[in-house]
Amino acid sequence: MKYRILILAAVLFTASLLKAEAVIFRSGKVLAAELSTSAIKVTKVNPDAPLSIPETPVYAVVSIKLDAERSVSIFDYSLEVFGKEINCAAIRTKRNFEFTTENISQRTPLQLLFIADSKFVGKQATEKLILKSRLTPANEVYAVEIPFTVIGKKAPMDIENIPHEGTFGAVEAKK
Repeated sequence: MKYRILILAAVLFTASLLKAEAVIFRSGKVLAAELSTSAIKVTKVNPDAPLSIPETPVYAVVSIKLDAERSVSIFDYSLEVFGKEINCAAIRTKRNFEFTTENISQRTPLQLLFIADSKFVGKQATEKLILKSRLTPANEVYAVEIPFTVIGKKAPMDIENIPHEGTFGAVEAKK
């Protein structure tokens, strides 16, 4: 009888996660994830370390909300695109994506930018990519699969337009 209750509780918990409109990750919640071919300008790039931009880039924007007492930097996460890890290129806290080595801690949503090659990603309406923690211990426990919406040449959502409860429930409903 105990096992049936535990199994039922696990199934109900899993079902509630499937309907969630945000994806939980190590530092908080992922509210939205978009792939765009519209060029995104990154400001404050260090001239001694220019960004590595593929010939045909696709811009992966991950909109997040940090948990209390958490911070994030461009060094904390990478995006696995079909076996290849892509480092975070910039963070957007207000209007622009900026290359910054600072830790950002804010209670309002912010966005992480990853620049991938469109030869490998962005071909379907939704692409599932893996957000990986690079913090210690950086192992598979802190990797989370995220469904990215492919928005083509549209610009990614502005920070002020990101729903605080997330958008993934709406993405699943469209399927």
